[in-house]
Formats: sequence, C-alpha cells, structure tokens
Amino acid sequence: MDTISLKDTMQQIYSGESFDIGYITLDRTRNKGGELKSFRGAKFNTSGDSKPELRNPLAKPVVKKHPIKINIQLQNGDIKTVYKAGIVKFNDKNVVI
Repeated sequence: MDTISLKDTMQQIYSGESFDIGYITLDRTRNKGGELKSFRGAKFNTSGDSKPELRNPLAKPVVKKHPIKINIQLQNGDIKTVYKAGIVKFNDKNVVI
C-alpha cells in the first residue's frame, strides 16, 4: 500500500480540496480513545478553526504556528476535531511521520 508523509497530508488538507481521512480518537481528559474513525469527502474547516479572542484591537494578532489539532467538516455538515498525530490514513494511503 502507498504511503504519504504527514507534512504532505497537511498541505493537501489546507489546500481546501475534499479528502478521505482515517484517524485514531484521543480523549486525554476522560482517558478514552483508540477507536479508528474514517470519513469520506471531508474538508478543512476554516470558519470555526479558532475561537475569537477578546484582546486589545491595537495589539498584534496571535498566530499559532503549529496547532496539534485541526477541525474538519464532514459531508453532512458536522465538524470533527482531529489530532494531527492520530491521522493514520489519507486518501487510501498510510500516513507516516
């Protein structure tokens, strides 16, 4: 089976095109996870990617350089949060770090 690097995966996700993704769930608060979930036709969610902050309007905006999570929008409109390190399949390719 073909492989793809995590860096290339993230570039394709951020491009805005639809993709198929498989990832392992993780919930550190409840100490649960390990379930494999797969979705077809997902897209990167740009509208709700970050929460608006109440800040001084004259201050420089804060930019996260390497967030560990991304939000994806499914075909039915639901939004899921995915840990980058949990992505194991992308467009029927295995993801390697």
